Amino acid sequence: MRRRGTEVAKSISTTLLAAQQSMTQTPYAHLLFTSASGGTTYDYSSDQSSRRILLIDHTEEPYNDTATIVLRDNDKAIPDLKGYWTEIGYGFVTGAGNEYPGSGGDNGTYASPRLWVKHQQFVSSGGSYISRLELEGMWNRAAEILIRLGSNPIQYKLYTATSIYSIISAILTECGFTLNALVEDDGIINSLQPNFEINNQPFEFAAAIIYRLLSMTKSYLRPKALLQYEVKYPQSADAVNLNYYLDQHQYFYEYT
Repeated sequence: MRRRGTEVAKSISTTLLAAQQSMTQTPYAHLLFTSASGGTTYDYSSDQSSRRILLIDHTEEPYNDTATIVLRDNDKAIPDLKGYWTEIGYGFVTGAGNEYPGSGGDNGTYASPRLWVKHQQFVSSGGSYISRLELEGMWNRAAEILIRLGSNPIQYKLYTATSIYSIISAILTECGFTLNALVEDDGIINSLQPNFEINNQPFEFAAAIIYRLLSMTKSYLRPKALLQYEVKYPQSADAVNLNYYLDQHQYFYEYT
């Protein structure tokens, strides 16, 4: 498994923390695929008897999140998963069972942001049969959604007395997402009320509109699990505390 650009969860159980700090570890990946209706699920987590996971290559960037997942499918039991979604949980086998940030009472809040299966390939090679999934995240999803906040037929919308934060919240709501309450404030995003047009000429996609709004601020948006976004405004005063121990693995490779 490889995940790039991740952020450490803000709180985890004591048993999961102990597993992370142990000299011997058994990784666990929670990989549950759910249909668009929510009525069908397929569990390909690493603890399943089928042991299907061959590769998880997951990249999270400020405005882009994608993943490639390769599953063993020698029995040809994996169905067409296009349109299904998953929120991958990265964790360990612990004294309390299989745990990942979000597997407890917070209902997955600290799992990774949602990914949708965009493409699927079935490949036979070297005596094995695999299913290769290409997944897109919430930013790529927003780049494909046309916004219709105005009146028919042109859907033109003009904001004159609304903060950037509120406009972004309205756009994300149209996409089926939620913008969390503002915690980190750059002094612009919730105070500036620009004259802002949507669909002035052609219909616009959600991500492009949000880019235009964020360019007026010093903030950016971070996707989270459960279809949520939060405003991030890093400051030089933010504390970054790293503790290294001679008898433990090093878990941090880079901080930007």
